[in-house]
Amino acid sequence: MDMKFAFAFALLALFAAPGLAHAQDANGTINESQVGAVPGDFFYGFKRFGEAMDVMFTFDQATKAEKEARYANLRVHEAYVLSVKAANYKAAGNQGAADQAESEMQGLLNEHASETAKAHADLEQAIASGDANETEIADVENHTRNSITVLQRVYEQAPEQAKDAILNALNNSIQNQERHEEKVAEQENRTRGNSDFGKGHQNETERNESLENGTSHGNETELENETGQGNESGDLNRTMEQNRTQERNETEFQNQTRDMNQTEAHNETQAGQQNESRGNSVNKGKED
Repeated sequence: MDMKFAFAFALLALFAAPGLAHAQDANGTINESQVGAVPGDFFYGFKRFGEAMDVMFTFDQATKAEKEARYANLRVHEAYVLSVKAANYKAAGNQGAADQAESEMQGLLNEHASETAKAHADLEQAIASGDANETEIADVENHTRNSITVLQRVYEQAPEQAKDAILNALNNSIQNQERHEEKVAEQENRTRGNSDFGKGHQNETERNESLENGTSHGNETELENETGQGNESGDLNRTMEQNRTQERNETEFQNQTRDMNQTEAHNETQAGQQNESRGNSVNKGKED
C-alpha cells in the first residue's frame, strides 16, 4: 500500500471515529457504536496509527497530556466493548473467541495504565513550568475520572475469571489518580506560592521605597522648618536690634535736647545776671 494513501487513510479513520463525548448517554450507559473500531476490527490499526500521529505532532505539553488522557479513556471504552463481546461469545459457546476477546481486553487495560501515566507526567511538567491552564488540567482530570467509572462497568460486565485482573487495574487507577491529584495540588500551591512571594517581594520593595520617600520628605520638611525657624529667628534678631538702635537714638536725642535746654537756661541766667549788674551800676551812677 502506498504510504501517502496509508497516512491519509489513517487520518480519515481517526477523524471519522466518533468522539467520547457521545460514547455514553445521560444515564452513563456506554454506546458501543460510538466507541469506534476495537481490536480485531479491520480499521483498528489505522485508528491507533492516527492517534499516534496526533500525539506526536502535538508540541504543547499540556495539550499533549489532554490527548493522552483522552486516548487512555478511549482504551477502557474499547475494553468495555470487548468485555461485552467476550460475554456474548461465551454465551454462544464460542470459548475460543471469548478467551481472545478477554486477552485483548487485558491488553487494552495495560495500555490504558501506560497512557494515563504519560498524561499525568506531561501534565505535571506543564504545571511546573506554568504552561497548563485550569481548563487543560480539568480536561485531563475528567478523562481520568471517566475512565475509572468505565473500568467499574468493565468489571461488572467481565467474566468471573477476568474480574481479579480488572479489579487490580481499577484499584491501581484509583491510587494513581489520587497520587496524581496530590502532586498537581502541590505544584499548583508551589506555583501560587512563588507568585505570592514575588508579589510580597514587590510589595516590600514598594513599602521600602515609600519609607525612603517619606524619610526624604521628612528630612526636607525638617530642613525647611529649620530654615524657616532660622529665618524667623534672624528676622526677630534684626527687629530687636533695630528697636534697640531706635531706643539709643531716641535716648541720645533726648539727652542732646536736655543739654541744649540746660545750656539755654544757663545762658539766660547769665544774661539776667549781667543785666542786673548793669542796672545796679546805672542806678549807682545816678545817685552819685
